[in-house]
Amino acid sequence: MATDRIQEQEARLRGTAKVDFANRLDLDLLGSKTVVVTGGASGIGLGIATALAKRGASVAIMDLTEDAGLKVQKDLSAKGQTVKFFRTDVTSWDSQLAAFKEVLVWSGNNLDIVVLSAGVRSHNIRDLVCNQDPTIDPIRPPSTTLDVNLLGVYYTTHLALTYFTRLASQSSVERKWKPQLLFICSLAGYAEQSLSADYCASKYGVRGVWKAIRSQGALFGGCQANLLAPTFSNTRGRSDRERAHLIDEVRLAEVEDVVAGALRCICDDAVEARAVCCVQGAPGSPGSNNFDLCDNTEDYNSGKALLEAIRAGVLGKFGRKS
Repeated sequence: MATDRIQEQEARLRGTAKVDFANRLDLDLLGSKTVVVTGGASGIGLGIATALAKRGASVAIMDLTEDAGLKVQKDLSAKGQTVKFFRTDVTSWDSQLAAFKEVLVWSGNNLDIVVLSAGVRSHNIRDLVCNQDPTIDPIRPPSTTLDVNLLGVYYTTHLALTYFTRLASQSSVERKWKPQLLFICSLAGYAEQSLSADYCASKYGVRGVWKAIRSQGALFGGCQANLLAPTFSNTRGRSDRERAHLIDEVRLAEVEDVVAGALRCICDDAVEARAVCCVQGAPGSPGSNNFDLCDNTEDYNSGKALLEAIRAGVLGKFGRKS
């Protein structure tokens, strides 16, 4: 029985077409949708939340940073957009559950899109190990990165699938729109990022959660689950020194490149169970260099696509051996 299920899943994935980035997107579909964006008060999450709100979606921003979240709510609401901030600690099940319930009340029991973009950066394991006092017992390393980036994503996934399923069962009308679950991973979930042990582990974990449910959308209200894997991104959280170093090594993705990938995954119903790498686009053309990672068994779980991108210089010097 288990073998039959595995074969059925593999057959579904084989039947899923690669992403055609030339397909026209109908962004007007977003006008009646309710969206949850975790980590939506800054960075990539803010970029996606802003783009969806601009196109008419009602956007619920779940974030722990209250000042930033309320400012986003105020700024976008002043433009006539429907945005509300919900203070949420994604590492807490109770906090996420309460926030989802509040969103359902606010939206009139609607939930169409969930973007899992809450995340924090890594700790350098070399610094943690080598900077300790050798005369005392080893100090327990921080787990914040794993708690936010992986445990939080697992909680959000569970809640999103639960409410997608319940809302679908409560509706007597056949829906043409499929609920959307969009994971924000990282290229660190596919390629080596030295000394960022907690971050890489968390992003490989996010990829694992996505792969476990991506072909089973029929069980969860018919949802589609896709994943974005940005390269290093040019966000405000980076110091000028770090940004200068990275620019020399890799083509930094702008937030707009990731937003383009998000819109492609959410608004193109042909994109299902796919992973998209977001990389710096051509000048004036955000997302123009984004590519399908081909994360499936027949394509060596993205190995071939990623290797070809590295060889072609799409990612800059990233992954190249000197």
